[in-house]
Amino acid sequence: MIGRALVWRVSNECANANFDSAINDSVTATKFGFALSGGDAMDASLGFSTIDDARRALAPNLVSMGAGQLNHLAEGLTSALENAPPLSKTFDHEKEDMLRSVQYVQDAFLKNEFDDLRKQLGPDIRESVETLQNLRDQSSTKQAAYFEGFAHEADDTGRWLSDISELPLEERQHDPGLQLDKNRPWRVFARNFFTAGEPLLAAHDATLARTRLLILTARILADVKANGAAPEDLSGFDKDLATDPYTGRQFVYRAAGKEFNIHSVGEDLQDDGGKTDDSYSTPDLTLEMPQD
Repeated sequence: MIGRALVWRVSNECANANFDSAINDSVTATKFGFALSGGDAMDASLGFSTIDDARRALAPNLVSMGAGQLNHLAEGLTSALENAPPLSKTFDHEKEDMLRSVQYVQDAFLKNEFDDLRKQLGPDIRESVETLQNLRDQSSTKQAAYFEGFAHEADDTGRWLSDISELPLEERQHDPGLQLDKNRPWRVFARNFFTAGEPLLAAHDATLARTRLLILTARILADVKANGAAPEDLSGFDKDLATDPYTGRQFVYRAAGKEFNIHSVGEDLQDDGGKTDDSYSTPDLTLEMPQD
């Protein structure tokens, strides 16, 4: 509700051309969103949504702001980015959640109480619950092996996500991922409990790319308003800020006089000249500003 209230304020302030307040609240929403992203995957997803919603409310109004306002926005958002927790921290916390899920299943096994598992996870879990019930009649060694394997997968999944979290998508695509036995008896439980991490990588890519694009666009527009021309290239900006998280290389940037275009190549890793759809996501990913 805090994040939603901040976004509502940004929207209302922009509608009334109260851009100083809109900028302050947008920066606050961004800092708040990144602070949330230091929790687990659910927290981070909420945090990224808050950042995205605040940016979508503010971005279409950039051209109406003065150079000083644009620089103030860029400074605030740069500070928010610099203090954002690394995504690896999120996945460390998500691993803790996964291990708690293993404990949840093990507690149900030890108590021979499976109704809550069925209720929470639905009919797809029936065969896996039957496997657990049958495990009660087997040796303690086999019982221990089941839960040790289940816990190892949680640990390995969290560690793998943490390891690849700072890589650009282009490099992640070449990662073989975890090599898991398709017949492992806890696989359905793992599908329910261990799959929140990978979608978060995609959400983080998009939020990080557009936050960087917002900062760069504000800086470039400020130059246009102050000096009558956009920078010729991105060499004057911090290297990390100018880096597209999809490729690990510089954002695509073209400028001529006051006119400029800056965008990310997006998930397909192909430069389509800044062409995008109504979601501003494909084929290229751009800031949510009206297209010429």
